[in-house]
Amino acid sequence: MLKNRFRNITRLALLLIVIGAIGNVVLYMLGKSPFNLGELSTEQSVRMDQTTNLLIHTETGTVDVVPIKGHEIKAVLEGKTTKQSLKDYRLNITQDQGQTRIEVIQDSKFRFF
Repeated sequence: MLKNRFRNITRLALLLIVIGAIGNVVLYMLGKSPFNLGELSTEQSVRMDQTTNLLIHTETGTVDVVPIKGHEIKAVLEGKTTKQSLKDYRLNITQDQGQTRIEVIQDSKFRFF
């Protein structure tokens, strides 16, 4: 009797693993899987004439600051993320009293599908 119960639990566990694997394959084919990665690349230019202080704030990713010409710089955010959240990341640049702040903003931090 104990052997039968163990066999039934094992069969149920294997069935659930197979269902989970099939579900992941279907989500991947539909492009909704977290395994579908895309290249994230966004950039924004700003003049730095009156800037004495530069602050970069990001919770995720890396921001590169590249000089272009004269008093102008380009902030570049590059990386990989799920294809669903490619449009959720943007650069926000503000200037106030000699301080330039570059911030990475993620619009939607949580989603089911």
